[in-house]
Amino acid sequence: MNNSQFGLTIAGGTDKDSRPRICDLKPGSIAHRSDELQIGDMIISINAIKTQGLKHEEIIDLIKNAGDSLCLEFEYNLPPWRNYLFLFTIFTLKSSCVGSIEKIHKNPNLI
Repeated sequence: MNNSQFGLTIAGGTDKDSRPRICDLKPGSIAHRSDELQIGDMIISINAIKTQGLKHEEIIDLIKNAGDSLCLEFEYNLPPWRNYLFLFTIFTLKSSCVGSIEKIHKNPNLI
């Protein structure tokens, strides 16, 4: 499901038998310009609400109801030279700030 306000397309959920993940970033969108998100990133929480156990439509509703600020906690694989450890990152997308991202937390020590 695509949320054009932020430019994210999300796949997964308990009813889809897969973890919620980013499956597309609309070129030129806030999410695409952030340089933080990548296709395949797993979504851990949306505005501090954990996505584990949520159906696809519930995840989409969290994004749609986020207003003009979306805080995502996501997980991604590090490059091979780092033994594919996981890194958790939280940042906020603000639709009212064209091309800018307000990073509220980034901790590379979380594994």
